[in-house]
Amino acid sequence: MRLSDGLETKQKLEIYDPCINILDRMLPKISGEKVCRWIREDMKSMMPVIMLTAKVEVKSRIKGFKLGADNYVVKPFSAAKLKVRVEAVLRRTESRCGKLRFTGFMIKPAKGEAWIHKSQLELTHYELKLQHLFM
Repeated sequence: MRLSDGLETKQKLEIYDPCINILDRMLPKISGEKVCRWIREDMKSMMPVIMLTAKVEVKSRIKGFKLGADNYVVKPFSAAKLKVRVEAVLRRTESRCGKLRFTGFMIKPAKGEAWIHKSQLELTHYELKLQHLFM
């Protein structure tokens, strides 16, 4: 999904759990840096983050990685370059995104979580395994 600012990004990330987040460092309202820090510190999420930026200094890149970015792409860039970076990050993090969905129900077997219409369910380990088997 395409979002226009950092506030909207935070709101959507609280609802959805995307497999990857491509985050512009210079977002309006709430910067991409603050959103990245929020993902790591407040959400406690291991969601992969690729930071996009026009800042080319090494110091700037280091700051992005320290905030929790998994990869860093400097503007301007080609779509092919971004695609390869996304594929590389997803290869390393594919188990995180092992989600199964069916009509409002979602399970994340690797995380041991089950959700229905954005509300987390309290299932035992055995119940979760059965649900995974049935899906």
